[in-house]
Amino acid sequence: MTTKSDAIPQALLQTIERILKSYPAGDITYSIGKPMPFAAAKGLDHPVIVIPDIHGHSAPMAVLLREVMEAYPSGSLRFLGDLVHRGPDSGGALALAITACMALEDERGNRSAILHPGNHEEMLLNILLALAGEIDLDKNPHVKKLLQYIRENKTWERNFIEDEDPAASIQNDILSRMPEDYADIIRSLGGVVPWVMNCPVASRTGDLVFVHAGIPPIPTAEHDPVGWAEQFPILRSDNINPHPRWVNEGVVGRTKPFPGGYSVIFGHMIDPEYSMALEFDEPIKIDAFTPTLGLDAGSYDYGVILAGIFDNGTVRLANVRFDQHAKMERGQDVPQEPEHSYGL
Repeated sequence: MTTKSDAIPQALLQTIERILKSYPAGDITYSIGKPMPFAAAKGLDHPVIVIPDIHGHSAPMAVLLREVMEAYPSGSLRFLGDLVHRGPDSGGALALAITACMALEDERGNRSAILHPGNHEEMLLNILLALAGEIDLDKNPHVKKLLQYIRENKTWERNFIEDEDPAASIQNDILSRMPEDYADIIRSLGGVVPWVMNCPVASRTGDLVFVHAGIPPIPTAEHDPVGWAEQFPILRSDNINPHPRWVNEGVVGRTKPFPGGYSVIFGHMIDPEYSMALEFDEPIKIDAFTPTLGLDAGSYDYGVILAGIFDNGTVRLANVRFDQHAKMERGQDVPQEPEHSYGL
């Protein structure tokens, strides 16, 4: 049994502390709400902690991971993708998720960690392969357009575009935040690209299905959501619908139950009601029988990242709030302990 004292594996704790040394102190506030009934979470043999859409905000992600893992030491982790882009430190966010997955696998216990890549991880892999000369841009116009965007805008990847080997520099930025032995394992596997490619598109625990953008209202997807999602490998897939990393219609606000009564937990589409409720100190309400539950609170729009904790017939929402415009400043001291509040 995992106890609070060893809730966070040393390798992950080391990565968390490394990330926090480079973020302005006092900008991150953590809070956690009360458990709410959630039918699809009945029968779980241990908690499942679900974290969506970080978008490069690695330090708030680090605080959120530390707090929820200490609160739920036996909890498994599910990252719903879109760790990268828009924020100040995509490399650090991806390093945290990869380290968490590897560290919990090393435990060989009951808890696990899985990354379900989002559309932004899909774009990152295409960028890395394009920069490495492994994609024919004339035959992949969407990748060519993406690379042009990277060159012309202030994105994370642009910091490395003028390097002699930009693809290697981007991967090194990710691996440099991880424990050296973990980074060596990733290198031995061929780098970040094959590791992310091997991440499952979706997974299911009990009556909970986890995927980046949702499951569309079509029979083949509804009857076997994980099997349907796995037909869409991450590499070089166009922005087509329906697609488990790009679904936009028929997910939010769905009322029709899925076959068997499972619920789909997803990110991708921002729900501004979360940030509004937190801003005005109002309770967040969730339908106990909803067939779909989106958890993207808008990290880059509103400076809020949620974690949904599913346990014994309930869901509990934890969050971090932060200045989404703050810039990473390497070498600063570890920030003060985040302000806590409970029972929102």
